[in-house]
Formats: sequence, C-alpha cells, structure tokens
Amino acid sequence: MLFNRLFNNTDDHLRNFSFQTNANTQESGWQLTPIYDVVPSLDYGEYHQNKLQFSDLLPLPSEAHRYAKIFRINKSQANNVIERVEHSYKQFENTLISNNITENDLAKLKKRFGF
Repeated sequence: MLFNRLFNNTDDHLRNFSFQTNANTQESGWQLTPIYDVVPSLDYGEYHQNKLQFSDLLPLPSEAHRYAKIFRINKSQANNVIERVEHSYKQFENTLISNNITENDLAKLKKRFGF
C-alpha cells in the first residue's frame, strides 16, 4: 500500500497481487510475490482500488506506523517495510535510466513525482 501511494499506482486491485510460500527459506510462510503490473499514473485525483479503513487515500510512509497493528506487525517490522519502500522510491530515477527510459518520459515522471 505504501508503494502504491508513493508511485500513484491506482490499478491496485486484488488480482494484481499474488502470494507465494516456501518452507525452505529462513522466513517461511506466505509472502508477496515480486512486483508486477504496476503502472504509475500521472493523473491527480484518482483513487486507489484498495482501501485502508475505508479511506480513499492510502497512507504515506510517515503515517504507516499507526496501521502496524492492523497488519499484525511490530514496530521494527513496520520500520523495515517503510525504509525499503522509501529506498525504492529514492532509487526510482536510477532504475528508470538503467532500463533505458526516454528523456521525454523521464521528464514527465519527474514532474509528477518530484524525484
């Protein structure tokens, strides 16, 4: 949800999420699969398909701690998730450049997301 809010991915309906399990890893149990079908929207005012406590807006990383109990994670786990999402956001421009984004598309994204 934090990722979707930062990257304005409003196509975040439940069929765009999958889980996997692997009992042979250190962190056995169900985990999210690697990301797919993510398209940042350049528009303003669109609503996310997923909701959190009936809000049309998903939480920002600065607001995420108050929702940790809902997801049954502790403060340390919440901090880890927040740091990972914020790190991804900070690396977004570099990721786009290393994947050969056009200058025109990069300029549009920079204008919308301010990175």
